[in-house]
Amino acid sequence: MKFAPRHAQLVGRMTIRKSESVIILTNEKEVTKFLLVDAVGPDAAAAGLRVGDLVVATMLKSIVFDAGTIYMPLVDEKDVALHVLEAPLDSLLVQVASGKGFVPFDSPDAAKSLGVPPLVRELEEAA
Repeated sequence: MKFAPRHAQLVGRMTIRKSESVIILTNEKEVTKFLLVDAVGPDAAAAGLRVGDLVVATMLKSIVFDAGTIYMPLVDEKDVALHVLEAPLDSLLVQVASGKGFVPFDSPDAAKSLGVPPLVRELEEAA
């Protein structure tokens, strides 16, 4: 399944920075999380948000599918506080599909994009 956000919504995957310390973090709630944008609604696109943006949001919503095995974060464009610049993907960890942990992007457990890129959606609607 793929999902196309409506209005000013963003769909993506949660990411965190790789720890530069050998100390293992026991409380993930205190780690800053970023949204890697996988799909944007038309109003969010009009506001300048794009697939591939990395953002910090002041409010996050989520939908859980398949008895908790798939976690999809949602953000409204008005809740995007900051764009994150100069953060290469290899400096980040991405959520696992269930949202209950973070792994490198090349891990087999890394969550895959569930968003439909705008161009694909536009071509499907035109057909």
